[in-house]
Amino acid sequence: MLKFKSYLKNYAFMLQFPEIDFLMSQRLPFTVGFVGSMVATIYVSMVMHSYILSVFFSVLQVLALAYYAISYFPGGSAGMKFLSSTLVSSVLRCFGR
Repeated sequence: MLKFKSYLKNYAFMLQFPEIDFLMSQRLPFTVGFVGSMVATIYVSMVMHSYILSVFFSVLQVLALAYYAISYFPGGSAGMKFLSSTLVSSVLRCFGR
C-alpha cells in the first residue's frame, strides 16, 4: 500500500504542467520553425513523396532541436563547448592519443 501511495504521488507530480517557455518572444521564431519543419516533413513525405525535401526539413528539425539543447544547457554554447572538449579529451586519453 505504501508503494502505491508513492507511485500515486509521483504520477500526480508528473501531471503538473511545466512552464511554457518555448513560447517566449526570444524563442518564438525557433519554435515556429521547429513546428513548421515538422509539419512540412510530414506533408512532403506523405503527400508529395519527395525524398530530398524530406531530408531538408529533417535537417531543419535537427538544427532547431540543437538550438533548444544549447539554450537550455547551463552556460549556453560556452558550456556546451567546454563539455564537448572535456569529453573528447577523455575519450582520446582512453584510446592512447
